[in-house]
Amino acid sequence: MQRTEVTWKHAIIVWWSLMWRVTLYGSLAGGLAGFVIGIVLGVVGKGDSAEFSGQIAGFLAGIPVGIWVVKTILTKEFGRFRIAILPSTEAQLEKIVQERNV
Repeated sequence: MQRTEVTWKHAIIVWWSLMWRVTLYGSLAGGLAGFVIGIVLGVVGKGDSAEFSGQIAGFLAGIPVGIWVVKTILTKEFGRFRIAILPSTEAQLEKIVQERNV
């Protein structure tokens, strides 16, 4: 596989792709989770803890969304390049040694 030198332009493109998705989807998921928890706690009479619990629920909802966004970015093509996860040199050498010992 041919490697391409990482430039600032590449970094900005990947960063922007990550940031807008995390911001949009994280806000939607976090807002929805916070809203639902806040409403439920308000209805059952725990309104005093609804705001804090809603914030925690919103934060926690953002975690899997962030992970999903990173996974999405790792499979995306950015015009003339894409991000690839490759085995480390050490892992490649271990594989070669194992194949020779078989």
